[in-house]
Amino acid sequence: MEIMNKFESAYTGKLIEEEVFGGLDRERVGVLNDIGKTYLPYRQAMEIVKKMQPFDPSDPEPLFANDLHATIAEGLKLDDYDRLKFFTALNSHLDFFHGVDAFFELTLEDGKKIVITLDITQNVSSKDTCKADVLILMPDQGLDPQDDRKMYTDKIKQTAEEIVAIIKSKAD
Repeated sequence: MEIMNKFESAYTGKLIEEEVFGGLDRERVGVLNDIGKTYLPYRQAMEIVKKMQPFDPSDPEPLFANDLHATIAEGLKLDDYDRLKFFTALNSHLDFFHGVDAFFELTLEDGKKIVITLDITQNVSSKDTCKADVLILMPDQGLDPQDDRKMYTDKIKQTAEEIVAIIKSKAD
C-alpha cells in the first residue's frame, strides 16, 4: 500500500484561497507589475483591489463568498443586499503588504462605510499575527458542500456571526 504525501492529498493554501474568495481581474488595472516589490499604502491598495473585481461585489461568484455574503446580509437584516459588498484581494498589494485576503464593505443608512477585513489560512500555527479583523481557518482538504454539507454550513454560519458582531460593534 502506497502512502500519499500530504501535498498530494490536500489542497495548497493558495488553491483554497482562490476557491473560497476568487482571484482578481489582473487585466483591469496595469499597476500590478512587480507587485511583490512595490509597496502601496493601505487605502491605495484597497482602492486598486476594488477596481480589479472579477464579479459583482454585491453578488460574488465563488460559492463560499456568495453564501457568506448572503448569510451576513440576513444576519444584518438588510433589505438591500447591494449595501454589502465583498472584495477579493488575493495576490494583491493588500494581501502581500497588509495581510488582507478579502474584505466586506457595508454602506450604512447614513452613507458611512464599515470595512471588515478577512484572512484565510489552513494552518493557524503558521500565523504569528493576523492583521485582518477575521481569521478564517480552513481544513486541509478544503470545504466542499457536496462532500460535507454540515461542516460547510457550520463554517459559513460561524464566520458570518463573527463578521456581523464586528459590524454591529463598529456601527455603535
